[in-house]
Formats: sequence, structure tokens, C-alpha cells
Amino acid sequence: MANYQLASRRLLHERARRRTRRHWFEFLALLGLLGIWYVTLAPSSLKGPVTYAVVSGHSMEPSLYTGDLVVVRSQSEYHVGDTVLTSVMGGLVIHRIVWISKHSVRTKGINNDVEDTWTLPLSAILGKQEFVFKQVGSYLVQLRTNPLVFGSFAATVGALMLIDPRRRRVSDRLKTILNSAEKEIPQIKKNYLNSFLVGLYVLSAASLLSTGILLANHANFYPRMLLSLSGVVVSIIAFEVLGNWLALGKDLKEPDRSIAAFRRHLYRVDSRIEIPGQTKPVEKALELLKLAEVANTPILHMISEDESVHQFWVVTDDLNYLYVVHPEPENHPKAKHKK
Repeated sequence: MANYQLASRRLLHERARRRTRRHWFEFLALLGLLGIWYVTLAPSSLKGPVTYAVVSGHSMEPSLYTGDLVVVRSQSEYHVGDTVLTSVMGGLVIHRIVWISKHSVRTKGINNDVEDTWTLPLSAILGKQEFVFKQVGSYLVQLRTNPLVFGSFAATVGALMLIDPRRRRVSDRLKTILNSAEKEIPQIKKNYLNSFLVGLYVLSAASLLSTGILLANHANFYPRMLLSLSGVVVSIIAFEVLGNWLALGKDLKEPDRSIAAFRRHLYRVDSRIEIPGQTKPVEKALELLKLAEVANTPILHMISEDESVHQFWVVTDDLNYLYVVHPEPENHPKAKHKK
């Protein structure tokens, strides 16, 4: 039995190491994808090689229709017949080249009867059409002009990222215990830090929205785009730091602190129930939380009859992990009774 328990413990620790390696791999892969995106598809407003434009009008039908998203890339040279995006009197026009010289160019919409009235310098060409995403631009315009739609889309993406695709692992002996347990939904105290956290979330969403609008409007990177991106980065970092602080209950006293840290995994169990098997004590709440997340198993919460001891259990296939908490003076039942 001892060898089997040791093997199980090693298996759990190996899962933890694999999970850490996977997180590092995902982080490095994300950095690599961002690098590839910047080199190949980053917009010109971020000093990237391409420009994005949403078609409006009928001058390029049947090649391009209103609502199409066009991706153009800057070229070293252009030729007659190329469909190009040009900057004209502060706006953007995507037409086909009908005449070109060493220094200037003339364009025409393929659905128009006459050429455009302007002659443009070659420097006015932002790029040649490379890709067209049919009607994608219509949805992007909706996101840009409707904050409610944009917020709903961002919230949906964020919610999907929080979903754990793994199935919860429940051993036979744990299943027996859970039959008499109930899901615990702690009532976390609200304070000014929670309000500040909501403010940071709103700030990050607003900064992200303004960055998207500036990108869609081809704003210059400096200073507005830089300030908007800085707002996104600062607010997200602050949101992460403060969010972790609150999630781990650092602003609370025991046992509320541990209950707050374990709240997504907690099941209340009667203190009279005996949990069979070898038990290993755990000294830190974070250690127990990590074990529960790696094993993908619930945390059992037992409270003694006099509420002087709170026990938190992680039950794996053959080994139990136990974290014990004693209420701090302000949260002890006797202290509350005296008050």
C-alpha cells in the first residue's frame, strides 16, 4: 500500500509539473503567435505591414461589396490593374489603377463610368489588395458603433476562456462522501476594494474599446493609440493583481480567507463523517488549492460543532490532503457572542 500511495503522490506532482510546463509552453506559443501576427498582419497604425478597410459604396461591384473587409499590403511597386487603397483628402478609397507613372497614379472604380477626378502621388497608396473577407466588415462596424454589442462579445469570449474543459475526477470513495454533501456558495463580503476592482474592469473594457475604434479609424499610433494601449495594459495588470488579492481572501480573516480562496471548489460535509485512507497535512491554503486544481477534484469543508476548527480536505484516489484553520479572534463564534 505504501508503494502505491507513493506512486499516486508522484503522479499528482508529475501532473503539477506538466501543468506548469504546459502554461509556459502556452505563454511562449502566444508570444510567438503575436510576433508572427505583428510581422505579417499588424495594422499600419501600429507600424505593421498591412492596412484594414471596410468597403462602403457600390463603385467596386461586383468585385467588392459594402461590408466587405479588405486587407491591403504595401508593395515596392504597383501596376495597372492592381486594386489599391489610397488616402484621398483625409479619407480612404479602394479603386483600381488605370494609369501610373514614376511619381503619380490615377484610379477608377470598376463599376464607375469615368475615372476618378484626382491624380495622386504614389505615396498616397497604402497598399495592394491581398485578402477580402466577405461581409466581415459589417460585423466589425457593429462592434465599433455599438458598445453594448462589443461588451457582450468581449464578455462571451472572456467567459469561454474561464471554462475548464476537463471533466471533474471523482473516485468511488469520494463519490460516497459527496452523496451526503452539498455545494457551498460562500457569501463574500463586499468592500471598497471590490468596487475598485469593478472600476478597473470598466476601465480596461473602455480602453480596449477605444483602442479598437482608433484602429478602425486608422488613427496615428502616437499619442492617442499609445495612451489607449497604455490604459489597457495598466488596467489589466492592476486588475490581475487586485483580483488575485481578493480571490485569495487577503483582505479577510480566517476562516473567511480560506473559504474565499476555495470558493469555486467547496462542498460542505458533516463533521461526523469519517474520511478513510492515509492523510497528509498541508500547511498553506495555496498548496491545497493547487492540489485540488491539478487533481480536478472538489474541496470538502468540515466545521466542528463549536465552530472552533475548519477542515478542508482534498481526497484523491488513495491519499487525503488536509488543511486546518482556526478562526481568528474577530471571526470566532465566542468573540462574536461577546460583542
